[in-house]
Amino acid sequence: MATNTLNAPATNTNPFVAAVYFVPTGASTIKSVGSTFQANGTNSIFCDSTNIDSSDVIWSHVNIGLTSSTDSAGPCFVNSAGDGFQAIANGTNTRLFTCTAGVLGGSVLATRGGDPADNTIVSLKLTKSTKRFEIYYNMVLQGLVFDYLGSIPANLRGGLCMRGAGQTKQLVVEWTPANTVVSINGGADITQGQTGIGAVLTGFGGAITSIPTDQAGIATSGIAGSTNAPTFNISGWAEGQPYPILPVETSFTFTRSGESAAGTETVNYPAGWAKITFSAPVIDDSNFIGKWIADQGHTVDGGEYYNQSYGDLVVGADSGVEVTNGGTFPSWFRPVSGATAGNMYFFQVTVTDGGAVVVVTSGLKGESIKASAIRAKKIKSSKFF
Repeated sequence: MATNTLNAPATNTNPFVAAVYFVPTGASTIKSVGSTFQANGTNSIFCDSTNIDSSDVIWSHVNIGLTSSTDSAGPCFVNSAGDGFQAIANGTNTRLFTCTAGVLGGSVLATRGGDPADNTIVSLKLTKSTKRFEIYYNMVLQGLVFDYLGSIPANLRGGLCMRGAGQTKQLVVEWTPANTVVSINGGADITQGQTGIGAVLTGFGGAITSIPTDQAGIATSGIAGSTNAPTFNISGWAEGQPYPILPVETSFTFTRSGESAAGTETVNYPAGWAKITFSAPVIDDSNFIGKWIADQGHTVDGGEYYNQSYGDLVVGADSGVEVTNGGTFPSWFRPVSGATAGNMYFFQVTVTDGGAVVVVTSGLKGESIKASAIRAKKIKSSKFF
């Protein structure tokens, strides 16, 4: 659980930076909460500024001083309008009330007989899912356990309440922060196979242990970094292994013991690469990439082809190549149908000036495809003029 401890110097000003402070009509406007016990005036509430609705179980702990029938104090939960619940120790007992705009309202919800001794920490615990309130003295559960039948106000904050010369000296609010994903990779696309990807999270109480994704073939590894600022790697294209068509919106779920939060980011192919979907590709002419891919047993039509670009290189939907100057470039192919559908396959392609394909190697080992096809190839003149 997270905690906020408010323990300010004893001054005649509101000591809580950005805190919510309620002064009901007729109450003194000079209030203080300090490191020593302070009498805080009539019917006032100090409230921590943090919204603790992210947690089902919330605590407000208040260190109270001497109380009496007219001078009382205790913990509370209220929202920014001052609506909520107060637990008041008054010299005789501790009672749980509802409150509206910071003022006690309605009848007493529950009473615990016997006043806490001077310098006792009185704690109010609320489990919102069951609407159960519990009172503790120095973290020992007392007889006051109450199941509320009404509605619990939203946007609650932990606080302390005082009446008359009731004395308090410290407030501690305890809750479990919301687990959220603020950003992944700074909001920029993630490249397949990228390492050292950073994420910004909130609310986690320890190091992230796993980051599953919703895409087959995209796995994470190498989780490092700090509790709410992890780093990780993602898998890249691998020969004969599944990978989704890129770019793809991918959900990453950051998890550790009992905590998780998901965020999405786009996984994309590398910068400087191009993608083409083959449509009616030529698969019977070795001047075309489609022929070389088909010879490896892949269904070419409809498949996704990614290639590293250089100069004015363009690979067309028919799998033909247009380029002024010949060269060699790496590429990957992903069939969408047939026996090898959904998997990635590497091809390194060498073309002449004008784009006639002369050599293709397959797989990451760089084995040439069917040398006999190379010897039999006739280069079409249209590729050069």
